[in-house]
Amino acid sequence: GDLSTITGVRTQGHSMVIIRLLTQLLRHHQNDELERLAARHVELLTVKYFNPEFGIVNEYLDHDYNRIGSFEDQMFTGHSIETSWMLMDEALRLGDRQLFELAVSRFRRYLEMSWDYVYGGLGSGDFFVEGTDSRLQGTDYGVKTMWLQCEAMLGCLMVMEYTGAPWAA
Repeated sequence: GDLSTITGVRTQGHSMVIIRLLTQLLRHHQNDELERLAARHVELLTVKYFNPEFGIVNEYLDHDYNRIGSFEDQMFTGHSIETSWMLMDEALRLGDRQLFELAVSRFRRYLEMSWDYVYGGLGSGDFFVEGTDSRLQGTDYGVKTMWLQCEAMLGCLMVMEYTGAPWAA
């Protein structure tokens, strides 16, 4: 598929940045409008972008937050892992145990999906659930950006601190 032909594409990355900023702002400044905006982006990140058919977060949706046919099986590994710990942080701010556990569960799944079991580290690129002649199934382990390894460590530290789960170590 070609995203350039779709008007108004929405990306998980935009909601990820918004929720991170709002979580930090709302820890220091109470504001009902910002709370509503944060709740909206939590809903987008946990429901709209999440594709239950594949158990992944789609990076791209159309303008109305519907799936884009040729991108239904695609996840951008880095943003999905990064967004998960940011949702954990928002859950901690809200005292929302259910949201925290959901974010932890998805975080672990994305780590396991993108971990290079041969050489270690996380593949950083696009993850495709279904392979085709023109794309790899899974992720490209030849791309291992440092920022993603750091985001994963951050999430693991949060999981260790708040749950003590041995897998996070």
